[in-house]
Amino acid sequence: MNARLLIASFIVLCACKPDGPQKPDASESPQAAAEPAVLVAGTLNQGGFAGGGGLRPKAAMRVDQAPPREPSWTESREAPRTIRGSDAGAVRQGLSFVAHLRVEDTAPPSREANATAIETSRKRLDLRLDGFAESAHLRITLGSPGFLYRWGTELRARADLLGAIVVTPVEEDATSPFRVVPHGALRAVLGERRFDVAPLSNAVVKETSEGSKRFSQRTRRVDVAARAGRATIDLLHIHDLGEGGALLCFMLLDLLAALPNEIVCKVDEIPAYAEIRWTSRGGLLFEIDTIERRAEQSIEVPPSRSRFEPGAPTPIASSLLLTRVELAALHTVAIDVPPQSSDAAALPAEGLHVINNSDELRVLFIEGVPVAWLQAGAHLVIPALLRGRYVVEWRTFLGEGRSEPKSIVVPGVLESELKAP
Repeated sequence: MNARLLIASFIVLCACKPDGPQKPDASESPQAAAEPAVLVAGTLNQGGFAGGGGLRPKAAMRVDQAPPREPSWTESREAPRTIRGSDAGAVRQGLSFVAHLRVEDTAPPSREANATAIETSRKRLDLRLDGFAESAHLRITLGSPGFLYRWGTELRARADLLGAIVVTPVEEDATSPFRVVPHGALRAVLGERRFDVAPLSNAVVKETSEGSKRFSQRTRRVDVAARAGRATIDLLHIHDLGEGGALLCFMLLDLLAALPNEIVCKVDEIPAYAEIRWTSRGGLLFEIDTIERRAEQSIEVPPSRSRFEPGAPTPIASSLLLTRVELAALHTVAIDVPPQSSDAAALPAEGLHVINNSDELRVLFIEGVPVAWLQAGAHLVIPALLRGRYVVEWRTFLGEGRSEPKSIVVPGVLESELKAP
């Protein structure tokens, strides 16, 4: 770190308020958390990440401001990574990868469940991430309808900015809207469709022994403890990758409500595996399944054909994840079972009427399959279910909390029992 940066960091540290950033009230607009979190001098400052270990300085993005126009990445150190197509313009050599997010296993289904249909629906909703990382950029595409956003929604990040943007897919030739995800908001964005910035803290980092072998190569393992949870991360060295993998590493730290850390996230490394245990309960696995060197047109952050939209997207109360055909196939036959309520007038004629009485977004699992998500206070009718007895379970999207599985009768009414983690 040069002398000018050290002096600037010292000045920022002296100017910081003694009290740390406070968590915004759940009823507040995301704009209330628009100010970037107060960061630590030396490695970080109020304006973002000061760099170190080969990483560039990064200005902190704000939810209420569009990021500055993409700079021209012409540093000599990147010249070997850049090639030119005849007509496509700037093309970069990078790493294409497919990863998955997995929460803890669900309860076993009932005896009447259709195992083949359940497995087919699970695979379709598997939380797949299609990524491309190169020297100064990262793009992750949500490759499944199992997320809380449209299939094809993108997360993009670049090496000079701290945070990311969410790009919503649109019809061909339309202008894509994008929103800013400041560092500290990713967990709320992915798990609750909110853009609130959580209070951040320095992680306690310990480099342990070598990690697992991934893609015929030993990884570097670090244990990270932060406010939201603990994680074991295996980092894979990829020659000449640049900072694209470090940007993915920053996202994992963001999920933990941890400040960026140059000991964990380094140039020419990418997290190949991460096991997260939340402070509340439950856990989440991240794992890269395939990697491939590939040349691709340079990633723009934000895209040239896009428009900035501040704040959170328009609220959606609930969403079904399965089609009527898939719901009907969860059981092989209809079975008449005595209703669980003595008040027959309160029961629906068919299907399952579900109500989320908790104060956060919840995902409803039926026979081990996520069938719908509901915002706090929302209600939804799950149609097409055959008459019978089903095993159900409420969960948070990222696995921080879950209800005890129980058996219910369809037609019927189900209310969530899961409180905030």
